[in-house]
Order: sequence, then C-alpha cells, then structure tokens
Amino acid sequence: MAGLLSIGLQALNVNQQALNTAGQNIANVNVEGYSRQRVEFSTRQAPEQGVQVVTVQRVADLFATRQLWIDTSAAASSQVFLGKASQMDNLLANSNTSISAALDEFFGALQTGVDDPTSIPNREVILAQSEALVRRFRDLDQLITQQNTDITNQAGTLAQQSNILVKEIAQLNEKISLAVARQEPANELKDQREELVRELSEMIGVTVQSSGENDDINLFIGNGQPLVVGNQPSEIKILPGDPDPDDLQVVVKVASREIEVGDDIRSGELGGLLQYREEVLKPAWNELGRLAMVLSDTMNSQHKKGMDLDGNLGIDMFKDLSLSGQVRAAKGNETDLVSQHLKITDASKLKASDYTLTFNGSGGFTLIRESDGTRIPSSSFKVQAPAADGSQAPGTLSGDLANGELQLNIDGFTLSIKGEAGFTQGDELLIQPVRNGAEDIELNIASGRQLALASPIRGEASIDNSGTGEIEFLEVTDPKAAFDSTGQLSPPAEIVFNSDGTYSVFDISNPADPQPYILDGVALTAQPFTSGEPIQLDGFAVTLANQPEPGDRFSFTYNTDGVSDNRNALALSNLQQAALVGQDANGEGGTSYQDVYGQLVERVGTETRVAQINAAANESVLKSTQSIRDSVAGVNLDEEAANIVKYQQAYQAATQLISTSRDLFNTLLGATGG
Repeated sequence: MAGLLSIGLQALNVNQQALNTAGQNIANVNVEGYSRQRVEFSTRQAPEQGVQVVTVQRVADLFATRQLWIDTSAAASSQVFLGKASQMDNLLANSNTSISAALDEFFGALQTGVDDPTSIPNREVILAQSEALVRRFRDLDQLITQQNTDITNQAGTLAQQSNILVKEIAQLNEKISLAVARQEPANELKDQREELVRELSEMIGVTVQSSGENDDINLFIGNGQPLVVGNQPSEIKILPGDPDPDDLQVVVKVASREIEVGDDIRSGELGGLLQYREEVLKPAWNELGRLAMVLSDTMNSQHKKGMDLDGNLGIDMFKDLSLSGQVRAAKGNETDLVSQHLKITDASKLKASDYTLTFNGSGGFTLIRESDGTRIPSSSFKVQAPAADGSQAPGTLSGDLANGELQLNIDGFTLSIKGEAGFTQGDELLIQPVRNGAEDIELNIASGRQLALASPIRGEASIDNSGTGEIEFLEVTDPKAAFDSTGQLSPPAEIVFNSDGTYSVFDISNPADPQPYILDGVALTAQPFTSGEPIQLDGFAVTLANQPEPGDRFSFTYNTDGVSDNRNALALSNLQQAALVGQDANGEGGTSYQDVYGQLVERVGTETRVAQINAAANESVLKSTQSIRDSVAGVNLDEEAANIVKYQQAYQAATQLISTSRDLFNTLLGATGG
C-alpha cells in the first residue's frame, strides 16, 4: 500500500507543477519576449517507481532569436534613415523653403529691370527679391543645421538609454550565472536578458556571442569592441566631432580607454542616424553652400561690370564669400598651426565637398575629396612658386613641408597653412571650402539705385562711316583695368580702319591729339581684322560685325548719363541659364544654378524613395522573423488550454489513486481486526 500511495503523491505533485507551468505561460502570454515553458517528466526507476519532474524547460530557438536581433537592428536603422530623409526631401522641394522658387522670383524681378532700367519701383522689386533669396538660403541652412543638431541630441539620448540596458544585461548575466551554478532554473531571467538585447539592438546594433560555461551573453559593438563581457559593462559616449565640431564621435569606454566606433556602426537607430548624416545631410549642406558661393561670386563679378543709376561703377551685389571657407586641425596633431588661410579663387570650379589633408612620413601628404573618395597625393601637384600677387596657380603647390609651410590650389580654392615646425606624420586637417556659404550669404547693396543695370562703356560708330561695320557686342572683362577712380574709361579708345583692311586703335584721352593705344606694352596699329572676332582692349572687348571701309571709326567712352541702358541687366538675367556651377579645370561641363538645385532635390528624393523601399522590406522581414520566433517560443493559448485539461485529469486521477490506496489500507485494517 505504501508504494501505491507514494506513486499517487508523486503524480499529484508532478501534475500540480505542470498545471502551475501552464498557468505561468497563460499569465505571460502578452509579456514581450516571454518564452513558453514546458515541464519535462521522467519515470522513477525501481524499486521506487512513479514519476518525477526533471526540469522546467524554456522553449526557445537561439538561431531565430539571433536573427530577430539582427532584423530588429536593420528595421530600426532604415526607419530612422527614412524619417530624416523625408524631412530633408520636404525642406528642399517645398515651395515655401525651396531655393529654386526663390531663384525664379529673383530672375523674374531682374527681367523687369531689363524691360525698364530707369524705373525705381522695378529696382526696388529686384532688391526685395534679392533679399528674399538671401533669406531663403539662410533659412534653409538654419533648418539643415538644426537637423544636424537634432541628430547629435538623438545620438546622445540613444547612448544614455543604451548604457542603462548594457548595465542591466551585465547584471542579468551575473544572476543567471549564479542560478546555473546552483542548478536552479533561470528561465524568466533569460527572457528578460534576451528582450533587453533586442531593445539594445534596436538602438545601436550589437554582435552577440554566447558563453556556454556560465550561460553568459557577451555583446560587442563596431568592429569588435566589447560592450558587455560577463558581468562587466562598458560605456557608450557621444563626443563632439574631431576635427569637425558639427560632427559627432561615438566612443566606447573600456576600462580607462576610449575607442572610436562610429565609423563601424551600420545598424540600429544610431546607425541610421550616422548613415543619414554622411549620405544625405552633409552632401546637401555642402551643395547648398556651394550654390550660394557660386551665385554670389558670379552675380558680383557681372554686377561690377555695370553702372548704377547715379553713374557709378557697380559694387558687389552680395557679400564676398571668398573667405567663408574654414580649416580645422585635429586635436591629436603634433604640429600646431600658426596660421591657416582658405580662399575661394574660382567659385565655378568648387566641388560640394569637404577635404581631409593627412601628412605622411615621406615628407608629403594625401588630400582626400570626401564627396567621391578621390585620393590626391602631393606628387600629383606641380611645384611652382606663387605669382607676384601671392596667388597659386591651379594644380600647383609651393612651400616647405619640413619647415611647416604649404600653399596649394585645387578645385577652385587656395589653401595656405603654416605650422610651428615641420608637419608630423599623421597630422590631419579638415578643409571645408563651401560648408558656410549659405549661412554667410548677405545682400551688399542697400538701395535700388545701386543696382548696376547699365553698361559703363558706350560704343558709337561715326556718322561718316561708309561701310557696313557695326558694333555687335561690347563686354567689360576687367572693371579694374578698364576704369580709373574718376569713373572714366582709361583710356577712351577709337578704332580706325586702314586702307589695307587692317585697323589701328588710338587713345583719345585728348581728342585733338590721338595717341597709339598701348596694350601690354604693344601699340595696337595695323591689326588684322576678322568680322565677328572680339577685339581685346584694356579691361573690355568689342566685337565688330560685317565689313567696315577704310576710314571708318568706332569710339568707346564712359557711358555718362546712360541710365536707360539695360545691357548689364540683360547680362545679369542671362546668368540664370549659364553653366556656372561645377565646371572642370578647363571651364567646361558646368551646370546652371537651378539645374544644380534640381539635381540636389532629385538626388535626395531618390534616396528617400530607396529608403522607403528598404524600410518596407526590412519591416516585412522583421515580421516574418518575429513570426518564426513566436511559432517556437510564443505561448499558444489553445495548446495551453489543452494541457490544462490533460494535467487536470491526470491530477484528478492521482487523487483517485491516493483515495484507492487509502480504501485498500482501511479494508486491510478491518480484515485484520476481524
């Protein structure tokens, strides 16, 4: 009887534990990351016989869980990238913030100046639209700057939240190790740890390794830097960028060492932020700055070739941005800079890019154009002394690196730096020629009267001319050379055709005593004439069409009182379609202002559409992976309900067994007593 009673009690206890486990599963059906549990039974061997609980097993698929972590990171990264890219796309394409719309209105106003250059109201409209264009550049730059600040702040928040999770995972590792050492189940602790790893993967993306001995989970970030090893957590920190303070650094503090890992983070929300900043925000920021610089430079250049309503030569229409570039030295450089100077020498050749200059141990350097990754070694520059005015020719360099002096010209800018001593291997400089263009652009004129819409040179054919020659085109090429401080053409000139079909040019500063016109030390006499070919004079060029006759004269003087002249207004207006942005070294292959902006909008729009596709695909993959994981580890209420019925019946049968054992025992006692 004792054996039957023992078997009944064992069955009763075992099935009660099975009922408790089923109840635990049902109670946690909605708990994120919970893995269902299952009681494992085994038969007791003779002579005891009966049943026993071997363990309460946690049902989980490690491979499915690992894939869930990976897919969670990918989905989070693509969603963050999409959110930021959509914001940028809306900023660039929205008519309320678009540069293209402001350019249309600006050049539309310029056309009113072409139609009537003497109209004060028309000039004030041009001035107003110029100011609106400047505001549009600056406002858009401020919005991009704010988005960059938001990314830094979000990265900081993610780092703080990740550090909390990292510490909790390390603590759970320790608790689980202790439970394993005591041979106690730690199912709920393991569920908590896996869910924390999933949350951490969503934030930053981690590599997971399991340690079978103590059942630990070790986490690594970047290219293998330890984040959690056993019960030892590391700390993630967000620091200002070096050498660019507008950038950010992601470092892992391991013991007392800080290791930079930002370049290797490609997943999780943090990875999406970093990827977006490098692939979308920085290129758009630089392109906007370049467009502002080219617009300012080319409009100023043409405006200074004109004459305003008061007969004065034109001044800069916009602020001169040739010194808006900046040079930043890395904090770890051994050689300190005494001076650095960055000057835009040809805005039309600028690239929408930052540059990294790194000195090497061979007494040279490597310049990397970040926008396309082009590496330009110092050996590719031609060594050439600066010109008399200190300028450096394109594609050349000068200086003495051993003594810390360097000057080079490339991509439309000149860089001049001087160190305390010779540059050391590994010294690094960040060069940003165009980053501040949109931030720094300003209107330089305060009155519509200052708009130089007229040409300052008047060309007239003598009324006695007998040929068909006529002035086809008159262009100011260098205002400084063409005019003196008194507002006079210096000198006024006259072209006279000779009997042999050649022409001579005379200086008519004194009309009563014309003198040979001297250009670069050469008297322009008996020059061959070709119809339609420009005649280059000092600071301006004239094109004569058709065929003049001997004795025909064409005079060129300052355009005094020529306020109704619209030639420079027309030249300014024509810049709208000119290929002025991104020219190659030969001055070819450029693009117009609006086409460049349109390409920027198109590029960001394409990246946004690709991000939408990637986000949708990653979300679909994540749902599939979640479904696979849940099919193994998730709680099935129908299954648990069936288990409850089964265990309940087994429990009731065990009580019957105990009751039967008791009845038999009582019967035996009664028979013995009888």
